Amino acid sequence: MIKKLHIILFLFLFCIMVYLIVNYKSEKRVGTITINTKELESGNSVITFKGNEGEQMEVTFDSNVSQGEWHLQLTDSDRRVLYTFETDKSINEKYRLPESSDFRLEAAYEGFVGKVRIKAILKKT
Repeated sequence: MIKKLHIILFLFLFCIMVYLIVNYKSEKRVGTITINTKELESGNSVITFKGNEGEQMEVTFDSNVSQGEWHLQLTDSDRRVLYTFETDKSINEKYRLPESSDFRLEAAYEGFVGKVRIKAILKKT
């Protein structure tokens, strides 16, 4: 009887461990934005996501701009600008979320010719 109890307890703990390992993700891909045009274009692309206070957002992008300009901003659910990224160079930049909210990472471009690829991930702390 005690042996069966030990086996049941072991299986229960093993299942909990497997569940935690499978469901715990230290980083989550938020999304990507790709802008690639050979003719003048204007517009915007948006990634929306839920984030928690203290999570670290990592944004990586490469850009090759022939003409025009583009901007990249992180806003909260009230559309307040939390962070404006420098877009004149390729970066790998980190930003800690100040609150739990719905967020928007928005790339806006005007009179743009060129290529931009943006990747965003969230890391739990």
